[in-house]
Amino acid sequence: LIDRTVISREAGLSELGLYGFASKFAGVVLLVVTALQLSWQPFAYSIKDDGEAKRSYAIVTSWFAAIMGWLVAGISLLADPVIRGLSVPAYYESAKVVPLLSVAVGIYGVYFLVGIGASRVKRTGWHALVAGGAVLVSLAANLALVPQYGMYGAAVAAVLANGALAGFMLLRSQRVFHVDYELLRIARPV
Repeated sequence: LIDRTVISREAGLSELGLYGFASKFAGVVLLVVTALQLSWQPFAYSIKDDGEAKRSYAIVTSWFAAIMGWLVAGISLLADPVIRGLSVPAYYESAKVVPLLSVAVGIYGVYFLVGIGASRVKRTGWHALVAGGAVLVSLAANLALVPQYGMYGAAVAAVLANGALAGFMLLRSQRVFHVDYELLRIARPV
């Protein structure tokens, strides 16, 4: 909600409308992330052996990154023709921020994957600080970028905020339940 509030105050309602329209297309990625969110914990907790859990978490996270990379690329490539086919010229500009918003949502999915370790060992006390840190990144990035770049700044701020959320959670979770994620393989699709 920070991005939309800052856009409406700093860039205007027209820019907010374009941003909202673009976010509907990023909602396709959100649908996949929501499915992950609902199914991830039952699967992750069903693995009894900690060693097997660590291997499984690393593999699932790598596959998720690969699938998200392809999904985001596909949505990014299709955004312009689909928006042109389904809307009026006033909304065509919104296609330019769909890739960034899709990446932001995909990164949000990583947050759920990497946070499972801390939840598995019931060390969730820092989760509120992790989320609070991401909110601060979102607020600072939106206030710094939206006045000059409008919806593009807000989209970059969404990537930065969700990157911070996933990064902070990764750091926290690794301290209490270390998983050998293939970080280079995960970063490649981004």
